[in-house]
Amino acid sequence: MDSYDQAIELKPDYAEAYYNRGVALTELGQLEAAVDSYNRAIQIQPDYAEAYYNRGKTLNDLGKLVEAVACFNKVLEIGSDDMHDGARLQLARLGEVKMPDRTPESYMKNFYHSRAKVWGLATKGHYHGHQLVREAIDYVIEKEERLNILDLGCGTGSLADFLHSYASRLDGVDISPDMLERAAEKGVYNNLVEEDLVQYLEETSNSYGLMVAAAVLIHFADLETVFSLVWDRLDEHGRFVFSLFKAAEEGIELNSFHMFAHSDQYIQQLVDRVGFRLCYQKEGIHEYRGIHAVVGVVYLLEKNSGC
Repeated sequence: MDSYDQAIELKPDYAEAYYNRGVALTELGQLEAAVDSYNRAIQIQPDYAEAYYNRGKTLNDLGKLVEAVACFNKVLEIGSDDMHDGARLQLARLGEVKMPDRTPESYMKNFYHSRAKVWGLATKGHYHGHQLVREAIDYVIEKEERLNILDLGCGTGSLADFLHSYASRLDGVDISPDMLERAAEKGVYNNLVEEDLVQYLEETSNSYGLMVAAAVLIHFADLETVFSLVWDRLDEHGRFVFSLFKAAEEGIELNSFHMFAHSDQYIQQLVDRVGFRLCYQKEGIHEYRGIHAVVGVVYLLEKNSGC
């Protein structure tokens, strides 16, 4: 924080310093002060779309919804195309536009492109979703089993070494070429494919004994299509492990960081409808967003089995 204050003292009309100060204050939970910093950045640079966007998010967290909506509409007016997706998602969360079926592909590609090189460092210490997935697999699957495994949304390969210990073959699919480049460096995947996971599941002729989707289905609202495709591509007694954000209410929610949360009731109804058997479920801290813990749930489903 001191570095931003020093930059402002040296150059009082430095809009970016006020913006970065606002981001830091938001991370610290000092929301009113963050709004003040964003306001100052906008006063200096009236077309500062990023400042409007973060001001809107912070106002939303403060319960000032009318002002938040105005900020996101301003982003649509002055922001670049890659910012429009985020603004529309925020407006959908506030009930101003229809909730999308999933996070827009362009938004995801931009999001992961900007984070690929620092993913492990940036998430170290405050991301626990993959640990929840490891615990589920260790609990249900015997160490001696060797399976054809598909890592859906494999990212940089955070689970690669762990999954490799269970694999006779390990494939990965991800939408981000930057993430896949990092995953390839692990040297344990038999095949890596740059493709949307729904498209891959529709087109592949491969079958798998285990499919894993760690922090991936959070980009989808309704999961029935994904569940049905996974069922079709699993072996007779194949398993499906995935983690989700837990919704506070029944059904599906769109949270403040553009991702979807799902209720236990929604998942159980979907499991029954598709035909899976729920073998394992555990709730825990999925990750930290600033000072706030985000609750997640990991599920392990099995096909044609009583577990």
